[in-house]
Amino acid sequence: MKKYLIKGLLALVVGGFTASCADKDGDYVPVGQQKATAYADAFKELIGGEVAPNHDWGFTKTSIVSETSQARTRVAETNSNEWFTGTNPKFVGLVKPADVTDREEEVVTKWFKDNRNPSSDPISLSTFFVQQVHFGDKVYTAIGNNNTEYSVVGGNQMDWLCAYSDTEREVLNYYPYEERAKSVEGHDDHINNFNTSEPKRDDPDNSDGFHNMQLMMYSSTARFGFQESFNSQNDRIYYNYVLKAIEVDGVVGYYVGFDYESHGNQGDFNPDGYYDDRIVKIVPGNGIYEYTPGGGSSSSSTSTRTDRIERRRLVSQGRIFCEDLGTDAARMTKSDIDFNDAVFDAKIWRLGQYDVTYVNGTYSSETDYLTGIYPNGLENGKFKYVAEIRLLAAGGTVPLKIGGNYGFEIHSKFGEGNNRTITHTTIINTMGAPSQANFSTTVSTETCDAVTVEVDITSLVAGKSEIGLDIIPIDVEWVSQTGQSVGELTADFGKVPQKLCVPIGTPWIYERIPITDAYKDFASYATSRTPLFWDGTKNESLLYPSIPEGMTAETGETGDVNTNPYHDTVVTEGTTTTTTVTETVLWEGEITFANASGGSNSEEFTLYSKDFAVGDKMRIYGEATGNDPWVSIHAVNNGSWINYAGCVVTSPYTDIVVTQDMINAMTLKTALWGKFCKVTKICKVVTTTN
Repeated sequence: MKKYLIKGLLALVVGGFTASCADKDGDYVPVGQQKATAYADAFKELIGGEVAPNHDWGFTKTSIVSETSQARTRVAETNSNEWFTGTNPKFVGLVKPADVTDREEEVVTKWFKDNRNPSSDPISLSTFFVQQVHFGDKVYTAIGNNNTEYSVVGGNQMDWLCAYSDTEREVLNYYPYEERAKSVEGHDDHINNFNTSEPKRDDPDNSDGFHNMQLMMYSSTARFGFQESFNSQNDRIYYNYVLKAIEVDGVVGYYVGFDYESHGNQGDFNPDGYYDDRIVKIVPGNGIYEYTPGGGSSSSSTSTRTDRIERRRLVSQGRIFCEDLGTDAARMTKSDIDFNDAVFDAKIWRLGQYDVTYVNGTYSSETDYLTGIYPNGLENGKFKYVAEIRLLAAGGTVPLKIGGNYGFEIHSKFGEGNNRTITHTTIINTMGAPSQANFSTTVSTETCDAVTVEVDITSLVAGKSEIGLDIIPIDVEWVSQTGQSVGELTADFGKVPQKLCVPIGTPWIYERIPITDAYKDFASYATSRTPLFWDGTKNESLLYPSIPEGMTAETGETGDVNTNPYHDTVVTEGTTTTTTVTETVLWEGEITFANASGGSNSEEFTLYSKDFAVGDKMRIYGEATGNDPWVSIHAVNNGSWINYAGCVVTSPYTDIVVTQDMINAMTLKTALWGKFCKVTKICKVVTTTN
């Protein structure tokens, strides 16, 4: 754009000069409005028409979703095929199901495509494998905001498959591995390995990073669902599924078919009644690990360390081209529009901290994001949002500030980063031979290295459901013969843009070169959104060399804040704590209790107070044989049997915490009473930590 160095203009913005404008025009028109109007006229002349009514100028939005609202995975393994090796103690004895064949996919997919709105054939499983069968390519269309038609492949958007669960595992010991189920409030249990791009059936070793199978433990086949990722409704689960028994060449298997649905800003995509958008197979899990009682005494040690992690998850990224609308509205022409008045790369990051626990050096679990970590954060201080900005060029000569209240003036920041003083009247990293041929005004120029700055934008994100790079404020201070004004550059939907968002790495234009001269397809891009001008025909000689060095684009999953690339940093490394558990057999045998207590349904044995301390555990191994199974520890006190402790019997064992009263009673005759259970062993368990 053309630059003018104006001295002493503020002296003109007074008295009769301004009044005469008001008298002539009837009402005073603010400088910012004058400039925007003149710029819009020049832009339309540049592109030879009106802008596309549905243009977003590259500033696409990303949904802001709390990760805590997602379906949870308690036992679905993130290292999916770990159990194939048989070395994980959690899965000892599991039998890997046969791979899904091409023939099986063909028959099952055809069944779901041919049968509309079928009924389910329910089965009841708590441990089962989920296998990939079919990833549909059916296209759904809908009319959304601004009468825009959207098309999506349903299967591509169903990337959080989940199953119902009302239990979870409680780890009792890692070496040897022991666990038991406990009841929890019902929820949707994320089938973790199916939150990916298209899973591959023909990749059993997971060699290309995809997953084709998932083991679910303490889960349920009572309900299945999916989360939809296209329509800003990621916290909603759709339960559009059918569980069906289908015979393939004489063998009956169970298959779950899903029918795509979505509702939101991009319109309503309704189910068509055919459950073929995604299909998975459900295979019962056989041979689950069970504890085998032993004898004598044994010890195991577990080392635990908990680290505090900060995760920076990418929300949006791109390169921003800015047009500051010039120094004088009256002189704006289409030849001024070069979109290099400010050029910078930007990434918006969401920061959250959580604790990760390692057991014996191996990842074990992690907490939800921690509340109150960021004093000015969102969701009770769980998340902070920052804009990482890398300044590349400043082709304007008016003050231009990035980042709002927490931001900076771009010219002076270039100076700070390059150890010099640079005023706003200096052009930075846009001059070259093409510019000199068209640039008639003498101004100061600089060549500078890139400068990186981080700006807290948490307050700007508050209250928004989706954001893009246009959330970063870019303010310009305009001065003209009729006044001065500060305004924010805009890229409103379907209106003339004052800034553009392009891919990181896109070259900017030399000074005083219209954007249409360098990027030949820009006019078409502006009027019809195609082609993307940075991928089209270019005059390379009019594009500034690729210095200074910009950001490196993040690669990986895209779509919403919960699937985008992220980086973890250890904030605080925890202290390793070693816990040793020693188990000593005190009594071993086998007794089955019927529906009675005492008499023939009791077993006398001797326990010694010297063997116990308050807080030790008495571990009773056994299993239920009927309803309401329980056992109790009795001792004789003043000639009568007194109940000192009791518990409901669960497999493989149940622990009772030793009290002082129990220790006092152990010098007398002791007996085990119970009903509807079988007991095989009683042990003392001592836990020490250092």
